[in-house]
Amino acid sequence: PITLSQGTYGPRMGVPRILRLLDKYDLKASFYIPAISAERHPYAVEQIVAAGRHEIGTHGYTHARPDALSPEQEEEDLAKSIDILQRMSGQKIRGYISAAWEYSPSTVRILRKLGIEFASDFMDEDIPYYLQVDGQSSDFLALPVSWTLDDAPLYWFGLLPPTDYGGPYAEPSRVFELWSSEF
Repeated sequence: PITLSQGTYGPRMGVPRILRLLDKYDLKASFYIPAISAERHPYAVEQIVAAGRHEIGTHGYTHARPDALSPEQEEEDLAKSIDILQRMSGQKIRGYISAAWEYSPSTVRILRKLGIEFASDFMDEDIPYYLQVDGQSSDFLALPVSWTLDDAPLYWFGLLPPTDYGGPYAEPSRVFELWSSEF
């Protein structure tokens, strides 16, 4: 129950706070949600949609790593997540962020087949670009990311069995220092 309560904090407390902050500064944002989380916390999706300007994207159904699934399982997971998120949000799901920022050899083909137009996973550039697919230019947009601006390596501190996700907890002042210097 304690581990499950940790997963409830984001939808219950984090989403409303983030939405208030975005509203205060009149900013738009994208929320990439594992669809199972949306099913478990529909009020969070309702709040995001009610704000009227934010985009919902998929983060898979159960946060399963694509490279750990068969192509059939991967497509089923993604199709299910897209269906659920579209139904709950009323939006066309256009964007994707992979679990663990990892792909299988089939991921891009599956994403394109399911109508996903862009993904924010690639780390080989610092500006958006169109992905080469099978050596050819495509209309699939890559929005590059960096571990530098991700909170996971700073806040995962070895308490998530069976994997140790890193070192000690980073105090907020250190996170602010890292992010503001990167900005």
